[in-house]
Amino acid sequence: MLSGLCHDLDHPGYNNNFLSLCKHPLALMYRSSMLEYHHYFLAKKVIEDKKLLINVPLADRERILEEMKYDILCTDLAIYFQVRAQLTPLVAECCFDWTDNTHRSLLKGDKERRMGYTPLSMMDRRRSVNQPAEQIQFLSVVVLPCLLLLQNIFPNTAQLTENCRKTQEAWHEEIEIRGQKLWRQDDSIGSASRTRLMLKADSEIN
Repeated sequence: MLSGLCHDLDHPGYNNNFLSLCKHPLALMYRSSMLEYHHYFLAKKVIEDKKLLINVPLADRERILEEMKYDILCTDLAIYFQVRAQLTPLVAECCFDWTDNTHRSLLKGDKERRMGYTPLSMMDRRRSVNQPAEQIQFLSVVVLPCLLLLQNIFPNTAQLTENCRKTQEAWHEEIEIRGQKLWRQDDSIGSASRTRLMLKADSEIN
């Protein structure tokens, strides 16, 4: 979000080619991606001067700034086309298979079980039947409250909240199709505790 807010900070209204042609000071300061480096430099200065990330640990703060730098530089069309050229063959060759469980959280559950631990239900392939209920709980307790808070600050994000509710409805339909109960006794917390948690989340939302 920070990258999106700052990616055109102090944009002069010209593109990089024009800046190079007219020997603009930014073109003399940066060899390439002049605008993007300028946007990032100002964003970093504002964040540091106003201490916007003062409560974030130093290591995390540095990582955030590095990610912002990468994000903003990638808005340079010259870099965008390079990145797209790298991603296109990966998609065409199906190097990443979303249906392959080794590419998902179940791999963590498998390793935990081999180490003698009991994985979280949502990461345990032996309890994958619980996935719809787990997703509903996660959306209700974690995602939806966050989106409602975001919507109160930025009303134009209301569609995100609506999409979350639709996703909840889709999982409920999946449970009805399977004929499952919403919460199961063998989950990581007891059904009574889970029900209280769900009711509390619903009351906070409503």
